[in-house]
Amino acid sequence: MEKKGTKKMNRRHGTAFAIVLALVFTFFTPAGAPRAASVTKEITTNKACVDRLQNADDEKIYTFTVGTSGYFTISFGKLHEEDDAQFGWDLELCTESGKVLRAWDKVKEKQTTGRFDFKKGTKLCIRVKADWNGDFYAPVGVAYSLKVAAYDSDKWEQEDNNDMQNATLLRAGSAGKLGTLWNETDVDWYAYTVDQAGYFRIRLVNLSTTELGHGWNVSLHDSKGKMLKKWKNIRSGETSIKLNYKKGTQLFLKVEAAMDSESFAPVDKQYKILVISKADSSWEQESRDNNKNDNTITVGKTVHGTMISEKDRDNYTVVADKAGLLRITLSNAYPNKELGYGWNLQICDTKGRVLKESKKIRTKQTIGVTVKKGTACVVKVSPNWESESFAPIDDIYLLKAVIK
Repeated sequence: MEKKGTKKMNRRHGTAFAIVLALVFTFFTPAGAPRAASVTKEITTNKACVDRLQNADDEKIYTFTVGTSGYFTISFGKLHEEDDAQFGWDLELCTESGKVLRAWDKVKEKQTTGRFDFKKGTKLCIRVKADWNGDFYAPVGVAYSLKVAAYDSDKWEQEDNNDMQNATLLRAGSAGKLGTLWNETDVDWYAYTVDQAGYFRIRLVNLSTTELGHGWNVSLHDSKGKMLKKWKNIRSGETSIKLNYKKGTQLFLKVEAAMDSESFAPVDKQYKILVISKADSSWEQESRDNNKNDNTITVGKTVHGTMISEKDRDNYTVVADKAGLLRITLSNAYPNKELGYGWNLQICDTKGRVLKESKKIRTKQTIGVTVKKGTACVVKVSPNWESESFAPIDDIYLLKAVIK
């Protein structure tokens, strides 16, 4: 269907002849003239409604209730192919309160919209009127067919999920959720609670075969709405780096158009979003509080970690199982990868006093302090430079403690 926004352009460049002809025949309704009273009718999904406009200024409003948990499409067009629909009809999909969600201009031949996935029980309406408010060009008396086809499915996001409070639930290990942006400003929110200790990845897959414009942006937020990560201009499909938040942490994902312009947004383009998680006890578990010592290091074992942002701090507690020299080794899991200014490594006592440290570690470094059996120390890993351009964000490090 032709989208809203083209009508003004078409009218602006309409021929003077057409306007004069309309005036001569006095079929033209003066600008600003009120339309006749709207006629409201309730329709049933999956059943065609045949109707017509009796006058050029008629307006028909069809109400319906979303009856499934999947999605619906709207099919509209003239009933008989041989009929002349003149300038055609304008359609608007609206909320119960009248807010316009989508609009189409100059619809003549039968066409079907993209998929709309509103929550079951949502009340919506479709407004139909002549594209040209004058009898000479309006499809007066021309029969049209309107049908809302509903499909039941638990695989789809459920609108209106434009904020965190109405986010669609996303579970790791499932097939994910299908979604679509029904206009350039639409936003889809998803809620995910970390289901196991280890790490997870976020994947957005493009299921459309047509041009996407600038694609989608996906961002990760904490339960207070603070943005933690963002991936931009996804067009084909993208899997995030390993994210290692603590089990039970509630997170939110936001999907939006990379550019909120009708010409460049992926409107009506279908995507799939899913979370892939893996249990792994060797990974540190991120906390929202950088001052907490939430992770422990068992002497002799290796821990994996990463900096979520340039301000991230990873704190570990290690307890000496014997007296000797406690040696902490920090190494780059991918030593050939550029790390900017690398990591800083500190060994501190439980009061926060620094006992030993090393800075700008890019490949591998070991530091050590003498300890007694049962001594607790705090090991701190941080970016050497608090700059997004120079911090080792998303780069994996290995941390190991030994006592000799």
